[in-house]
Amino acid sequence: MASSLAPAFCAPAAALRRGAAAPCRATPRPAAAAVAAPSAFVGRRTAVRAAAVAAAPAAGRLAAGAPRAVVMALPLATVKVAMAVYALLMGGGGLGAYAKTKSSASAISGVGAAAALAAAYTTESVPAALAVAVALTAVFAVRYVKTKKVMPAAVLGAVSAAAALFFGVNL
Repeated sequence: MASSLAPAFCAPAAALRRGAAAPCRATPRPAAAAVAAPSAFVGRRTAVRAAAVAAAPAAGRLAAGAPRAVVMALPLATVKVAMAVYALLMGGGGLGAYAKTKSSASAISGVGAAAALAAAYTTESVPAALAVAVALTAVFAVRYVKTKKVMPAAVLGAVSAAAALFFGVNL
């Protein structure tokens, strides 16, 4: 099997500070002829990825040139910060609406959502935060359809949809 040298693994800066690995290390990459032909049941990208993983060095790293995943989950600490910010937005919005319009329903729903997100934060439950964000997205979508008002329904619906997407990607 013919091979060429190509960088296959570059350690992140944090790992370099700990002395975990060299910045970039070259590993043999299989020649194009060595990649298995795709079968009738497997797409070309899947076959190339499977061949690249099989030819990769230890720890399941992909060989250079292999298709890489686009979405990457963030560390839990970052997701928890997003939960806290989202909880503050929902709780503050509910209390702000109560202060402005004396709407007790807004205060109860805002503080209730913030409490549910605080519970998800303390238990480190991303699925619970996702459930709250999806539920609030649905509630604000229904309110927007009924009232056609951009503020607060459309704005908070968009924030909730973005939070749901963020929590869904980081499950």
